[in-house]
Amino acid sequence: MNLFFVLRFGFLYICKNNDNNILKMKTLKALFLLALLVPISGCNRNTETEIYQSSRDNMLDVKHLIHEIDLGDVMVGQFAGTIIGGDYMFVFDYHAMDDAINIFDRNTYKHLVSFGETGQGPKEITRIGEPLFNRETHELYVPDFGKYVILAYNTDSVLVDKKYPPYVKFKFKSDIFGSEYYFVNDTLSYCRAIRPIGTNDFAAMVGKYNMKTGEMKTLEYLHPDVRKKRIMLAVSFADGIYAECNYFDDLISIFDLEGNLKKNIYGPHWGTNDNTYTFVHPVFTNNYLASAYNGEDYDEHKPTKMCMIFTKSGDYVATLNIGYNIISMCYDDRNDRLIFNFNDEIQFGYLDIRDLNL
Repeated sequence: MNLFFVLRFGFLYICKNNDNNILKMKTLKALFLLALLVPISGCNRNTETEIYQSSRDNMLDVKHLIHEIDLGDVMVGQFAGTIIGGDYMFVFDYHAMDDAINIFDRNTYKHLVSFGETGQGPKEITRIGEPLFNRETHELYVPDFGKYVILAYNTDSVLVDKKYPPYVKFKFKSDIFGSEYYFVNDTLSYCRAIRPIGTNDFAAMVGKYNMKTGEMKTLEYLHPDVRKKRIMLAVSFADGIYAECNYFDDLISIFDLEGNLKKNIYGPHWGTNDNTYTFVHPVFTNNYLASAYNGEDYDEHKPTKMCMIFTKSGDYVATLNIGYNIISMCYDDRNDRLIFNFNDEIQFGYLDIRDLNL
Protein backbone atom coordinates (compact mmCIF):
# COMPACT_ATOMS: atom_id res chain seq x y z
CA MET A 1 0.00 0.00 0.00
CA ASN A 2 2.86 2.43 0.80
CA LEU A 3 4.51 1.68 -2.52
CA PHE A 4 1.25 2.38 -4.35
CA PHE A 5 0.95 5.86 -2.85
CA VAL A 6 4.61 6.67 -3.47
CA LEU A 7 4.24 5.81 -7.16
CA ARG A 8 0.89 7.55 -7.49
CA PHE A 9 1.93 10.81 -5.91
CA GLY A 10 5.34 10.71 -7.60
CA PHE A 11 3.65 10.58 -10.99
CA LEU A 12 1.11 13.31 -10.08
CA TYR A 13 3.89 15.57 -8.85
CA ILE A 14 5.79 15.28 -12.14
CA CYS A 15 2.61 15.82 -14.18
CA LYS A 16 1.71 18.91 -12.17
CA ASN A 17 5.14 20.50 -12.40
CA ASN A 18 6.11 19.64 -15.97
CA ASP A 19 4.30 20.22 -19.26
CA ASN A 20 6.51 17.90 -21.32
CA ASN A 21 4.25 15.04 -22.43
CA ILE A 22 7.21 12.88 -23.53
CA LEU A 23 8.72 13.21 -20.06
CA LYS A 24 5.37 12.32 -18.50
CA MET A 25 5.13 9.14 -20.59
CA LYS A 26 8.69 8.12 -19.80
CA THR A 27 8.06 8.72 -16.12
CA LEU A 28 4.86 6.68 -16.18
CA LYS A 29 6.66 3.81 -17.91
CA ALA A 30 9.52 3.87 -15.39
CA LEU A 31 7.17 3.95 -12.41
CA PHE A 32 5.09 1.10 -13.86
CA LEU A 33 8.18 -1.09 -14.33
CA LEU A 34 9.26 -0.30 -10.76
CA ALA A 35 5.82 -1.31 -9.47
CA LEU A 36 6.17 -4.68 -11.21
CA LEU A 37 9.64 -5.34 -9.87
CA VAL A 38 9.33 -4.35 -6.23
CA PRO A 39 6.55 -6.75 -5.12
CA ILE A 40 8.61 -9.73 -6.30
CA SER A 41 11.04 -9.18 -3.46
CA GLY A 42 9.09 -6.90 -1.12
CA CYS A 43 5.88 -8.94 -0.72
CA ASN A 44 7.44 -12.39 -0.29
CA ARG A 45 6.26 -13.66 3.11
CA ASN A 46 8.78 -16.50 3.26
CA THR A 47 11.44 -16.29 5.96
CA GLU A 48 13.93 -18.79 7.33
CA THR A 49 11.29 -20.36 9.58
CA GLU A 50 8.00 -19.38 7.88
CA ILE A 51 7.40 -21.00 4.47
CA TYR A 52 4.22 -20.37 2.46
CA GLN A 53 3.26 -22.74 -0.36
CA SER A 54 0.49 -21.20 -2.44
CA SER A 55 0.07 -24.22 -4.72
CA ARG A 56 0.74 -27.95 -4.59
CA ASP A 57 -0.28 -29.11 -8.03
CA ASN A 58 2.26 -31.76 -9.06
CA MET A 59 -0.30 -34.58 -9.25
CA LEU A 60 0.88 -38.15 -9.91
CA ASP A 61 -1.54 -41.04 -10.47
CA VAL A 62 0.08 -44.09 -8.87
CA LYS A 63 -2.78 -46.58 -8.49
CA HIS A 64 -1.05 -48.90 -10.97
CA LEU A 65 2.01 -48.96 -8.66
CA ILE A 66 0.08 -50.22 -5.63
CA HIS A 67 0.75 -53.89 -4.84
CA GLU A 68 -1.99 -55.71 -2.94
CA ILE A 69 -1.01 -57.48 0.28
CA ASP A 70 -2.98 -60.69 0.62
CA LEU A 71 -3.53 -61.60 4.28
CA GLY A 72 -4.82 -65.04 3.34
CA ASP A 73 -7.41 -66.41 5.75
CA VAL A 74 -6.75 -63.76 8.42
CA MET A 75 -9.83 -61.61 8.97
CA VAL A 76 -9.10 -58.01 9.94
CA GLY A 77 -11.73 -55.32 10.47
CA GLN A 78 -11.93 -52.12 8.50
CA PHE A 79 -10.43 -49.97 11.27
CA ALA A 80 -6.98 -51.47 11.55
CA GLY A 81 -3.39 -50.28 11.45
CA THR A 82 0.07 -51.56 10.67
CA ILE A 83 3.53 -51.07 12.13
CA ILE A 84 6.90 -52.50 11.14
CA GLY A 85 9.24 -53.95 13.76
CA GLY A 86 12.23 -56.27 13.44
CA ASP A 87 11.47 -58.89 10.79
CA TYR A 88 7.73 -58.45 11.13
CA MET A 89 4.70 -56.50 10.05
CA PHE A 90 2.15 -56.18 12.84
CA VAL A 91 -1.49 -55.66 11.90
CA PHE A 92 -3.68 -54.59 14.80
CA ASP A 93 -7.47 -54.49 14.72
CA TYR A 94 -9.16 -51.77 16.78
CA HIS A 95 -12.51 -53.62 16.78
CA ALA A 96 -11.32 -57.22 16.99
CA MET A 97 -13.67 -59.72 18.57
CA ASP A 98 -10.93 -62.24 19.47
CA ASP A 99 -7.21 -61.76 18.67
CA ALA A 100 -6.36 -58.09 18.20
CA ILE A 101 -2.80 -58.47 16.82
CA ASN A 102 -1.50 -60.38 13.82
CA ILE A 103 2.16 -60.96 12.92
CA PHE A 104 3.27 -61.33 9.30
CA ASP A 105 6.68 -61.77 7.73
CA ARG A 106 7.98 -58.33 6.79
CA ASN A 107 9.14 -59.35 3.31
CA THR A 108 6.74 -62.09 2.19
CA TYR A 109 3.65 -61.03 4.22
CA LYS A 110 3.16 -64.65 5.24
CA HIS A 111 0.96 -64.96 8.32
CA LEU A 112 2.87 -66.21 11.37
CA VAL A 113 0.54 -65.93 14.37
CA SER A 114 -2.43 -64.05 15.81
CA PHE A 115 -2.58 -63.19 19.51
CA GLY A 116 -3.73 -60.65 22.07
CA GLU A 117 -7.16 -61.77 23.23
CA THR A 118 -9.70 -59.01 23.67
CA GLY A 119 -11.82 -58.73 26.78
CA GLN A 120 -11.93 -57.38 30.32
CA GLY A 121 -9.57 -59.92 31.89
CA PRO A 122 -6.20 -58.90 33.42
CA LYS A 123 -4.22 -60.38 30.49
CA GLU A 124 -6.71 -59.32 27.82
CA ILE A 125 -6.89 -56.14 25.75
CA THR A 126 -9.91 -53.94 26.39
CA ARG A 127 -9.27 -51.11 23.91
CA ILE A 128 -6.10 -51.34 21.86
CA GLY A 129 -3.93 -48.42 20.81
CA GLU A 130 -1.09 -48.34 18.31
CA PRO A 131 1.72 -50.66 19.49
CA LEU A 132 5.46 -50.08 19.27
CA PHE A 133 8.29 -52.58 18.95
CA ASN A 134 11.42 -52.79 21.12
CA ARG A 135 14.20 -53.87 18.76
CA GLU A 136 16.52 -54.82 21.63
CA THR A 137 14.21 -57.12 23.62
CA HIS A 138 11.80 -58.09 20.78
CA GLU A 139 8.92 -56.98 22.97
CA LEU A 140 5.76 -55.47 21.54
CA TYR A 141 4.36 -52.73 23.77
CA VAL A 142 0.59 -52.51 23.39
CA PRO A 143 -1.37 -49.58 24.88
CA ASP A 144 -4.70 -50.59 26.43
CA PHE A 145 -6.77 -47.44 26.75
CA GLY A 146 -9.51 -49.35 28.52
CA LYS A 147 -7.29 -50.20 31.47
CA TYR A 148 -4.84 -47.28 30.94
CA VAL A 149 -1.81 -49.57 30.89
CA ILE A 150 0.83 -50.67 28.42
CA LEU A 151 1.06 -54.45 28.04
CA ALA A 152 4.37 -56.02 26.98
CA TYR A 153 4.36 -59.15 24.79
CA ASN A 154 7.54 -61.08 24.06
CA THR A 155 7.19 -61.77 20.32
CA ASP A 156 9.72 -64.63 20.34
CA SER A 157 7.59 -66.40 22.95
CA VAL A 158 4.28 -65.54 21.27
CA LEU A 159 5.51 -67.02 17.98
CA VAL A 160 5.94 -70.35 19.83
CA ASP A 161 2.83 -70.09 22.00
CA LYS A 162 0.17 -67.53 21.11
CA LYS A 163 -1.22 -67.81 24.66
CA TYR A 164 2.06 -66.67 26.21
CA PRO A 165 0.86 -63.99 28.66
CA PRO A 166 1.92 -60.34 28.61
CA TYR A 167 2.94 -58.33 31.65
CA VAL A 168 2.04 -54.75 32.58
CA LYS A 169 4.89 -52.50 31.49
CA PHE A 170 3.46 -49.52 33.35
CA LYS A 171 0.23 -47.68 34.06
CA PHE A 172 -0.57 -44.35 32.45
CA LYS A 173 -0.57 -41.29 34.61
CA SER A 174 -4.07 -39.94 35.21
CA ASP A 175 -3.41 -36.49 33.75
CA ILE A 176 -1.66 -37.35 30.46
CA PHE A 177 -1.04 -40.33 28.21
CA GLY A 178 0.59 -41.04 24.86
CA SER A 179 -0.35 -42.56 21.52
CA GLU A 180 1.50 -43.24 18.24
CA TYR A 181 4.89 -44.02 19.73
CA TYR A 182 8.38 -43.83 18.21
CA PHE A 183 10.89 -46.01 20.03
CA VAL A 184 14.47 -44.95 20.82
CA ASN A 185 15.28 -47.22 23.75
CA ASP A 186 13.59 -48.47 26.87
CA THR A 187 14.01 -45.14 28.62
CA LEU A 188 13.08 -42.86 25.73
CA SER A 189 10.24 -42.88 23.23
CA TYR A 190 8.52 -40.02 21.45
CA CYS A 191 4.75 -39.95 21.18
CA ARG A 192 1.74 -37.81 20.52
CA ALA A 193 0.69 -36.82 24.03
CA ILE A 194 -2.89 -36.17 25.11
CA ARG A 195 -3.90 -34.16 28.16
CA PRO A 196 -7.66 -34.30 28.88
CA ILE A 197 -9.33 -30.94 29.45
CA GLY A 198 -12.69 -31.29 31.14
CA THR A 199 -14.92 -34.05 29.81
CA ASN A 200 -15.06 -33.40 26.08
CA ASP A 201 -11.79 -31.76 25.10
CA PHE A 202 -8.04 -32.34 25.22
CA ALA A 203 -4.70 -30.69 24.53
CA ALA A 204 -2.35 -32.30 22.01
CA MET A 205 1.45 -32.07 22.10
CA VAL A 206 4.61 -34.13 21.72
CA GLY A 207 5.83 -36.21 24.63
CA LYS A 208 9.16 -37.84 25.53
CA TYR A 209 8.31 -41.06 27.39
CA ASN A 210 10.39 -43.14 29.78
CA MET A 211 9.15 -46.68 29.14
CA LYS A 212 10.57 -47.93 32.43
CA THR A 213 8.97 -45.41 34.74
CA GLY A 214 6.03 -44.11 32.73
CA GLU A 215 7.24 -40.55 33.22
CA MET A 216 6.71 -38.07 30.40
CA LYS A 217 8.28 -34.75 29.48
CA THR A 218 6.09 -32.70 27.17
CA LEU A 219 7.29 -30.53 24.30
CA GLU A 220 4.48 -28.04 23.96
CA TYR A 221 4.20 -25.67 21.01
CA LEU A 222 1.13 -23.63 20.16
CA HIS A 223 1.01 -21.60 16.98
CA PRO A 224 -0.72 -18.30 17.78
CA ASP A 225 -3.12 -18.63 14.83
CA VAL A 226 -4.15 -22.28 15.35
CA ARG A 227 -7.69 -22.40 16.72
CA LYS A 228 -7.65 -25.92 18.14
CA LYS A 229 -4.45 -27.93 17.97
CA ARG A 230 -4.96 -31.45 16.65
CA ILE A 231 -1.83 -33.10 15.33
CA MET A 232 -0.36 -36.30 13.97
CA LEU A 233 3.32 -36.96 14.63
CA ALA A 234 6.23 -38.18 12.49
CA VAL A 235 9.76 -38.64 13.85
CA SER A 236 13.12 -39.13 12.11
CA PHE A 237 15.83 -40.00 14.61
CA ALA A 238 18.40 -40.26 11.80
CA ASP A 239 17.82 -36.60 10.96
CA GLY A 240 17.19 -35.42 14.52
CA ILE A 241 13.76 -33.97 13.74
CA TYR A 242 10.06 -34.48 14.24
CA ALA A 243 7.06 -33.02 12.45
CA GLU A 244 3.70 -31.97 13.86
CA CYS A 245 1.15 -32.28 11.04
CA ASN A 246 -2.09 -30.50 11.84
CA TYR A 247 -5.35 -31.98 10.67
CA PHE A 248 -7.57 -28.92 11.15
CA ASP A 249 -5.06 -26.40 9.79
CA ASP A 250 -2.94 -26.60 6.64
CA LEU A 251 0.26 -26.43 8.66
CA ILE A 252 3.31 -28.65 9.17
CA SER A 253 5.74 -27.62 11.92
CA ILE A 254 9.22 -29.18 12.00
CA PHE A 255 11.31 -29.25 15.20
CA ASP A 256 14.59 -30.64 16.40
CA LEU A 257 14.33 -33.45 18.95
CA GLU A 258 14.51 -30.99 21.84
CA GLY A 259 11.38 -29.21 20.63
CA ASN A 260 13.03 -26.16 19.06
CA LEU A 261 11.07 -24.91 16.06
CA LYS A 262 12.95 -25.17 12.78
CA LYS A 263 10.21 -24.35 10.28
CA ASN A 264 6.49 -23.75 9.78
CA ILE A 265 5.18 -24.80 6.36
CA TYR A 266 1.84 -23.28 5.37
CA GLY A 267 -0.32 -24.71 2.57
CA PRO A 268 -2.94 -23.12 0.32
CA HIS A 269 -5.75 -23.69 2.85
CA TRP A 270 -3.91 -21.94 5.67
CA GLY A 271 -5.90 -19.13 7.25
CA THR A 272 -9.09 -19.79 5.30
CA ASN A 273 -11.04 -21.06 8.34
CA ASP A 274 -12.92 -23.41 6.03
CA ASN A 275 -12.98 -26.46 8.35
CA THR A 276 -10.68 -28.34 6.02
CA TYR A 277 -9.41 -31.76 7.08
CA THR A 278 -5.75 -31.83 6.09
CA PHE A 279 -2.87 -34.10 7.20
CA VAL A 280 -3.27 -37.61 8.65
CA HIS A 281 -0.82 -40.50 9.27
CA PRO A 282 2.47 -38.73 8.41
CA VAL A 283 5.69 -40.74 8.22
CA PHE A 284 9.31 -39.92 7.53
CA THR A 285 10.81 -42.19 4.87
CA ASN A 286 14.50 -42.53 4.07
CA ASN A 287 14.39 -39.34 1.99
CA TYR A 288 10.97 -37.73 2.39
CA LEU A 289 8.10 -36.73 4.63
CA ALA A 290 4.91 -38.40 3.41
CA SER A 291 1.39 -37.80 4.69
CA ALA A 292 -2.11 -38.69 3.63
CA TYR A 293 -3.88 -35.43 2.78
CA ASN A 294 -7.63 -34.94 2.73
CA GLY A 295 -8.47 -31.37 1.73
CA GLU A 296 -12.21 -31.94 2.19
CA ASP A 297 -14.64 -30.50 4.72
CA TYR A 298 -14.07 -32.26 8.04
CA ASP A 299 -17.80 -32.57 8.86
CA GLU A 300 -18.37 -34.69 5.76
CA HIS A 301 -15.81 -37.29 6.96
CA LYS A 302 -14.81 -38.23 3.44
CA PRO A 303 -11.87 -40.63 3.13
CA THR A 304 -8.87 -39.54 1.10
CA LYS A 305 -6.97 -41.14 -1.76
CA MET A 306 -4.24 -38.51 -1.70
CA CYS A 307 -0.75 -38.68 -0.20
CA MET A 308 1.56 -35.66 -0.24
CA ILE A 309 5.33 -35.94 -0.47
CA PHE A 310 7.69 -33.29 0.95
CA THR A 311 11.41 -33.14 1.45
CA LYS A 312 12.51 -33.51 5.05
CA SER A 313 12.96 -29.74 5.20
CA GLY A 314 9.35 -29.24 4.11
CA ASP A 315 9.69 -28.42 0.40
CA TYR A 316 6.71 -29.70 -1.58
CA VAL A 317 7.51 -32.50 -4.05
CA ALA A 318 4.31 -34.13 -5.30
CA THR A 319 0.76 -35.22 -4.53
CA LEU A 320 0.13 -38.91 -5.12
CA ASN A 321 -3.31 -40.11 -6.17
CA ILE A 322 -3.15 -43.54 -4.55
CA GLY A 323 -6.45 -44.59 -6.10
CA TYR A 324 -7.80 -46.26 -2.94
CA ASN A 325 -9.38 -44.78 0.19
CA ILE A 326 -6.68 -44.59 2.88
CA ILE A 327 -7.43 -45.62 6.46
CA SER A 328 -3.85 -45.62 7.75
CA MET A 329 -0.26 -45.94 6.55
CA CYS A 330 3.19 -46.81 7.88
CA TYR A 331 6.71 -47.08 6.49
CA ASP A 332 9.07 -50.02 5.91
CA ASP A 333 12.57 -48.54 5.92
CA ARG A 334 14.37 -51.71 4.77
CA ASN A 335 12.27 -52.02 1.64
CA ASP A 336 11.70 -48.25 1.25
CA ARG A 337 7.95 -48.69 0.88
CA LEU A 338 4.75 -47.20 2.20
CA ILE A 339 2.25 -49.72 3.55
CA PHE A 340 -1.43 -48.80 3.47
CA ASN A 341 -4.65 -50.01 5.04
CA PHE A 342 -7.52 -49.19 2.68
CA ASN A 343 -11.27 -49.04 2.89
CA ASP A 344 -11.71 -50.05 -0.72
CA GLU A 345 -11.67 -52.98 -3.15
CA ILE A 346 -8.38 -54.06 -1.59
CA GLN A 347 -7.69 -53.78 2.15
CA PHE A 348 -3.89 -53.69 2.34
CA GLY A 349 -1.26 -52.67 -0.16
CA TYR A 350 2.20 -51.21 -0.52
CA LEU A 351 3.96 -48.67 -2.72
CA ASP A 352 7.69 -48.88 -3.45
CA ILE A 353 8.97 -45.30 -3.26
CA ARG A 354 11.75 -46.05 -5.77
CA ASP A 355 9.04 -46.63 -8.38
CA LEU A 356 7.95 -43.01 -8.15
CA ASN A 357 11.12 -41.55 -9.73
CA LEU A 358 10.75 -38.37 -7.69
